[in-house]
Amino acid sequence: MEKSSLSYSKILSVASPIMIGVFVQFTVLITDSAFLNRVGSIDFNASGNAGMLYVTLFMLATGISNGAQVLIARRDGEKHFTEAGDLFRQTFFLLAITGVIFTVLLLLVNVLFLPPIVNDPSTLIKMQEFLSVRSYGFIVAIPTLAFQSFYSGIAKTRMIMYYTLITAIGNVLLDYGMIFGNFGFEPMGLKGAALATVLSEILALVFVILYTINDKQAKTYLLIRPFHIQWQRIREIMILSWPLMLQGAISTGTWTIFFFFIEQMGPHDLEISQIIRMFYLIALIPVLGIGSATRTFVSHLIAEGKTNEVIPTVRKIVILNLIASFLFTFSNIFFPALVIPFISENNAILGDAAYTLQVVTGAMFLLAVTSPLLNLISGAGDSKTAFRIEAISIGIYLFGAWLLAVQYPQPITIVWCLEYVYFGMMLFACLYYIQKGNWKNIKI
Repeated sequence: MEKSSLSYSKILSVASPIMIGVFVQFTVLITDSAFLNRVGSIDFNASGNAGMLYVTLFMLATGISNGAQVLIARRDGEKHFTEAGDLFRQTFFLLAITGVIFTVLLLLVNVLFLPPIVNDPSTLIKMQEFLSVRSYGFIVAIPTLAFQSFYSGIAKTRMIMYYTLITAIGNVLLDYGMIFGNFGFEPMGLKGAALATVLSEILALVFVILYTINDKQAKTYLLIRPFHIQWQRIREIMILSWPLMLQGAISTGTWTIFFFFIEQMGPHDLEISQIIRMFYLIALIPVLGIGSATRTFVSHLIAEGKTNEVIPTVRKIVILNLIASFLFTFSNIFFPALVIPFISENNAILGDAAYTLQVVTGAMFLLAVTSPLLNLISGAGDSKTAFRIEAISIGIYLFGAWLLAVQYPQPITIVWCLEYVYFGMMLFACLYYIQKGNWKNIKI
């Protein structure tokens, strides 16, 4: 049997800082939700649905970052360090322009497109209030992704942990002050939550710029030098990135549509679903951290001519992902009624929410297996196939969601069982493609 030269400890050394960073970021989101739930259930639901719109566009930008990460990792593995630095600078330029465009786009969506699709007038007002501030976060948060793609690509991920810690601590403190009126602030409720997050993202961008300027590693890659647009580099990035952009946007966009379907079922089912979403975020902590490491390792191994080590390495990654997923979700299975009150104190929904959480947790383990396989495909450079696999699975998932939530409404637990269909289809498609072996000969 083929073996991997990468040990479990090496995999964890790259994945752990990203996981800690994701953990901190998601802790912020959960803290936001817990604070807003104490302001009112309408604020809680509105911030959840509005936040999904923000995340959908953000995932488009993350696709550019992920594509750049694969290219930077490949050039780093080939020892072409200045080319990796060039890719970073072009990525930063692309993402800075994207941040401005997305800010304008989300502000237009907020005014023109939300009113026809949100059923409850109170929820609509709160969503518009939230997005009128939160939209400006794109201008600073999206360019920061360029630094994430670079440090992930060269497998030096500690900086990612640092900047997410700064974001998180700043956000929690500002949330506490701005939502409730502490530390000398006026109480701003939902708008305060949005403003707190934008300000904490500004702090994070300032930190990563200062960190990179003073980073000795950056000098090897000549990151800090006069900038010139290199259209060939931008073309390289976009060729690899556009399927990943669509893949991320469709994935999170599907969830956004899913929650708008749930909103049609009524506030009871929507609040349960927002709670489930919070626990999903917890389950995503190892998945996203280890997924990012997977892309880097696969691209590096192929660049070094060690294609035969890719499958054994990904096998180790899957095992780590399953163990980590269990550690992050065991409370969902064994005592959901004890952990749900940390998110929502609404006793009227506790029983239904606890049962739904128990049932859907199994799908999170399917995701733990599927994610590294999908990242193997994109890390090898075949982002188009990764996109096709996800797009087909999502199409079937959305049709099922429309049937079960809108056309023939079913209990909320049944609706959430569609997660098994979604991840199960992706798993079998990934296994089939990887078994064929076409990914081994892709040049980028």
